[in-house]
Amino acid sequence: MEKTKVVEALARLSTLSQSVIQSEKNSNNLVDLLEYLNCDENVPLLKAAIQTLAKVYSHLVSKHYSWIVPPSVRGAVKANPPRERGSDDLAGQYQKWMRDNYVFGLEKLQELTHHEHKEIQWTALCSLVSLVQVEGHTHQSTLKGYIYPNNLFHSIVSCLLDDDTNRGDLIGQFADEYLHYDDVRYYWLKNIASIISTKVDTMDSASVSDLFVKNCRTALRSVIMPSSEEELVEFLTGTPPGLSSRQQEAADDELEDEEKDEGPPKAKRSKRELKALTVRSLQKHRKQFSDAWLAFLRLPLGPSLRKHMLVSLHSEVIPNLMDPRLLLDFLTYSYDEGGVVGLLALNGLFLLMNQHHLDYPDFYNKLYQLLEPSVFHVKYMQRFFHLLDTFLQSTHLSMYLVAAFAKKIARLSLSAPPNAKNILGQFYCTCLQDLFLSLL
Repeated sequence: MEKTKVVEALARLSTLSQSVIQSEKNSNNLVDLLEYLNCDENVPLLKAAIQTLAKVYSHLVSKHYSWIVPPSVRGAVKANPPRERGSDDLAGQYQKWMRDNYVFGLEKLQELTHHEHKEIQWTALCSLVSLVQVEGHTHQSTLKGYIYPNNLFHSIVSCLLDDDTNRGDLIGQFADEYLHYDDVRYYWLKNIASIISTKVDTMDSASVSDLFVKNCRTALRSVIMPSSEEELVEFLTGTPPGLSSRQQEAADDELEDEEKDEGPPKAKRSKRELKALTVRSLQKHRKQFSDAWLAFLRLPLGPSLRKHMLVSLHSEVIPNLMDPRLLLDFLTYSYDEGGVVGLLALNGLFLLMNQHHLDYPDFYNKLYQLLEPSVFHVKYMQRFFHLLDTFLQSTHLSMYLVAAFAKKIARLSLSAPPNAKNILGQFYCTCLQDLFLSLL
């Protein structure tokens, strides 16, 4: 497109947006604005069209929130492309037309998060998040209650967990820009768990793409969890009401009854309001974190991805789980597999035994079986012997068990490569020292 035509198009964009903002009589101009989202051949113009449409929608949501984004259609209903309205339309038809236009525009913005140009992807994503923010703030200011527009946000997360594209860069940008908001982080985890669970429950493991699994892992690893409830102070969509610990427990019980459809038909807070209160609870954040990671571990993880998971599981995941013992099946399955995978599962499994009182009687038998010549040829060799030394420091071990490990290590050292001799020598001396002290 020629430079002059681009300038003219940008000027027309500005004119159209101003006309819609100034008067509802110009609402038909929204159709023309949406047409500019199809100008794929010109990135600057397309970027300007996205930003302009987001600006217009923000104005309309702020002014007509109660009927332009009702809960039943907020980001969840598929709309037909809007048609121009005639002069004989009634108010109800006009409002429906505007709702359809808004939903259709959101769908177009979601499609543009898959555009071939990364700049367009990011602009469309930021525009969608800005509308999440506007919906939340407007609800709080007009209806005097907190709500997080999760239907729209769920569709955003779905776009980022794409089956066919590696979305690592876009997820990283999103995390840097938005995941420091506590409400965004909470619903980010909640939606990841929901999307993964739906896919696992409706598809066989062979149908789940590797790219989807990688995108989910990137999305989860981008989360930095707060360490105390006092840190939950930054919210994108407005500040939810705070509760005392006793009020929080009462709200949790009420929400549980609501979800089970139990309790007498008395005046209650709505389910939506109750869920909003949980955004300020660190325990609920940890629950969403746990649900998301446990759902992820149900996915078909390839050997390489499973190794990467096991390397960081003990430091990045286990400390933030509600009940780390729920990882028992995953870790024992990996440990029983032996080889490099079994070696990497050691740290997490020992952490569960040491800090969470997990009983695993075969731990040292399996550990003994890992002492094979192949252990000298993996890049985690030094890490393995460091962990082995830690495990054998336990005062509850018999000297016969420690002697058995020392004897096997002595045999292995006869055929060990040069780079392992120093590690084995130090380790063997430590074993002998422990044995000597146990005899005193």
